[in-house]
Amino acid sequence: MARPHIEPFCDRDTHFKPMRLLGFGTGMHYKMLSMDVDTGACSMTVQFDGGYKRSPGFSWSEYELIVIEGELKVGDRVCRKGHYFYVPAGYAMPEISSDQGCLLLYMYNTGEPSHEEATT
Repeated sequence: MARPHIEPFCDRDTHFKPMRLLGFGTGMHYKMLSMDVDTGACSMTVQFDGGYKRSPGFSWSEYELIVIEGELKVGDRVCRKGHYFYVPAGYAMPEISSDQGCLLLYMYNTGEPSHEEATT
């Protein structure tokens, strides 16, 4: 089922909440922009604190992200404002980190946010 209702939304009046889902670690905060209550698919403004690191692994949901501000390090590559990712479900990603912190737009398209840590 599609998300039931869409209307303009400005997240400036909403405070960031700490991400508490397993696998995301500490230092990740989000503002929920929209959510499909049936599948958990969602769009979020996400802020990584300076020094944030997420281990290599994969998501059960495909997702997209856009760097809005700051720098995001993906493996050995540094990504800056305007950088876009599409990550298929189950695709192994390297460590993700941000030395100074960054602001991102995350869109989990086929299910709720998840991160399964790599075992090797």
